[in-house]
Amino acid sequence: MFCNAWKTKTFKELNTTQAKKVVGELGDFGVRVLGITGGEPLTRRDLEEIALYARRKGIIVAVNTNGTLLTPKRARSISNAFDSVFVSLDGFENTHDEIRGERGTFREALAGLKSLLAVKSDCTVGVNFVLNNMNYKEFLPFCNSMRNLGVLVTAFPVAGEDNFISAFSIPRSEVDDFVSDVLEEKSTNPLLGPSEKVIELIPKFVKGEMPRICDAGRLYLGVSPIGELRICPIGPDSPDWKVGSLVNSPMTELFGGRRFNQVLEARKNCESCLAGCTTPYSLLFKSSAKDLAKEALSYYRAIQ
Repeated sequence: MFCNAWKTKTFKELNTTQAKKVVGELGDFGVRVLGITGGEPLTRRDLEEIALYARRKGIIVAVNTNGTLLTPKRARSISNAFDSVFVSLDGFENTHDEIRGERGTFREALAGLKSLLAVKSDCTVGVNFVLNNMNYKEFLPFCNSMRNLGVLVTAFPVAGEDNFISAFSIPRSEVDDFVSDVLEEKSTNPLLGPSEKVIELIPKFVKGEMPRICDAGRLYLGVSPIGELRICPIGPDSPDWKVGSLVNSPMTELFGGRRFNQVLEARKNCESCLAGCTTPYSLLFKSSAKDLAKEALSYYRAIQ
């Protein structure tokens, strides 16, 4: 929900009533996991109210944040409203701040992360790490520093248009050795979040050999900041990917309708991707019972 909001130049976000209506439509339809991203979700003062409403609808609710707005007070309310919170950190201080383009953001985000950890709740706290050619060499040392804090780290390669990927991704000549080291670390570090299957796909993605693994419109959907139902949470901000408004139409009318099927057809022209909000779910859905048990055990060890 709200994924890729930064790509939309001008819009008027849903107000609280409208947001809860959209969430209610999703919950009543049977959606069971809702991830709220941005932009920066914590700029909304009603974020916790929306999340708690979703949980009352039986939805597991997660949020991704840059962490800079997580004061101790806000960390308490966020922890009590969400099932999981992931803070974006892209390396140690100098690297993170260079990538973010502003000095001091690492310290603010780390302080926010520690504020979350200080709250006694059932909320899972983790870190999102976007792998690129500026930070991949410090990924494993960074994971060890987070392990000392008891924090789960999940990571995916930088994504975007082809020219963007080629300019900022892990060098092709080094990606195989990098992934080998990550897999070795994962064998002893339960807090290294991506599954082995996801990690093994990173070289294929970086080299432009990524197989098509897509269940957009079946396992996952997207909702824009103005309540538009989209076929994919990370798809292009294009009319071809928009189904209709959940503010004006019920989910039962939009899902599976003529327009939905037209948009579903459009996704066949999309490039293969490797994204945290799509690929793992597709892989999990296709996993054997043995692999599912392995992932469940890994997650159990991580949260203990």
